[in-house]
Amino acid sequence: MLRKLTISLAKFSRRNLSYSNVKKAILTSEFSLNKEWSDRHNDMEKLSLGGEYEWIVAVQKKFIGGGKASAVDVDAAACGAEEKDQINDILDLIYKLRHTDNASDFLPSTEYATLRLLLKHNATSEFFKILNDPINYGIFPNEHVACLAIDYFISKNDFSSAARIASIVMQQEMFDSMLLNHLSVFSLVKFIELPTEERKMNENLLVVKGPFEEDDESPTFRYPYLKSKWNDNHFDIEECGLLVSKSLKLFVDTIDYEDIKLKKSLELLSIVIGNKYEELLQFLENNEMSSFKESALNISKNICNDHLERLGEENEDEKKLLTEIISKIGDSVPGNNLLSDDIMKEFKKIQSEEEDKLINTQKVEFNLWNNHRENLLKIQAEKLNLQFRLQEINKTRDELKSKKEILFFFENRSTWELKAAEKTRFLEEMKMSL
Repeated sequence: MLRKLTISLAKFSRRNLSYSNVKKAILTSEFSLNKEWSDRHNDMEKLSLGGEYEWIVAVQKKFIGGGKASAVDVDAAACGAEEKDQINDILDLIYKLRHTDNASDFLPSTEYATLRLLLKHNATSEFFKILNDPINYGIFPNEHVACLAIDYFISKNDFSSAARIASIVMQQEMFDSMLLNHLSVFSLVKFIELPTEERKMNENLLVVKGPFEEDDESPTFRYPYLKSKWNDNHFDIEECGLLVSKSLKLFVDTIDYEDIKLKKSLELLSIVIGNKYEELLQFLENNEMSSFKESALNISKNICNDHLERLGEENEDEKKLLTEIISKIGDSVPGNNLLSDDIMKEFKKIQSEEEDKLINTQKVEFNLWNNHRENLLKIQAEKLNLQFRLQEINKTRDELKSKKEILFFFENRSTWELKAAEKTRFLEEMKMSL
């Protein structure tokens, strides 16, 4: 009895894992909407799809032998999945759907459910694998799950992953939520504040472009017009410093900071982290040092010093430029204040109101998704019933036609004799022509 209770409690704790339960999390526990999200199971039980494993197997069978499943089939599988051993099956279904002509029907609830499932089980490599391969998976985070992801990685002190999510948000140009904007800026600044040896993103976080390998088992897209010959300085950015630089610049332009000094400091960091030293010198010359936060100046000077130490003798011009920048900044100001602390103060000012906005928006989305899924499954079931009925009607019609020919054979004797004579004449003409 005790063993059964222990197993039940363990399973319960896995199913109710919450990102916001981590002590270091920034967002409130209410923001995760764990209860509201788990309520989807009640809605899906009404659809009588069977167990979550049973439905996944049923959808997999639809892809066998060149067949295909519908977008709502895959959505129901993704939204019903809870366990870690279902991750690979769900990703495989999404990949296969993406390579059919049903790909355009892909549902936003599938994206949301898949990303939450991966975060729940700490499947970081799979999480960034699908985000970095939109052609083959077509998954993009919405505002709510992007906030959950950034908060999740921040709670683990994984600021590189949090900053990568912020850069993905930037590339999607998803700037409508002030909560997400402020949270993204915080993650980017925390990344910049990391020591030099830690301030990097590994291959799992970035898009890695390798040579194309033909695979007979996996369908692939090979459209040359999807990739231009020129770097668009947006989706084609591969260096993490440039990604963080552009992301921070666009977020700062979007947020209306009351503290002008803080805004200037963030603009300064966006330039220095991108190694844009000529622009940095010009920016410093156009502004007084007093217009920047001391913490931002210290970070900038440290980054410049680190880069200067790595330069060889052949980089004399760049050395002079960096030396001039360091001299312009002046002596470092001692202090334990972090720029990220100032960012967090700004975040706290808007957190409550902006969380409520996004919570209410996402709750509406949950209801819309559930209703839409139910309607699509009903329509799909009706189509199947109509197809079965049509097959039965055609079968019955063929049987009646055969019976009619037998019943009325003698009444139509003259008709059959004429057809037989015509056929005989046709055969004789064919023989004569030969």
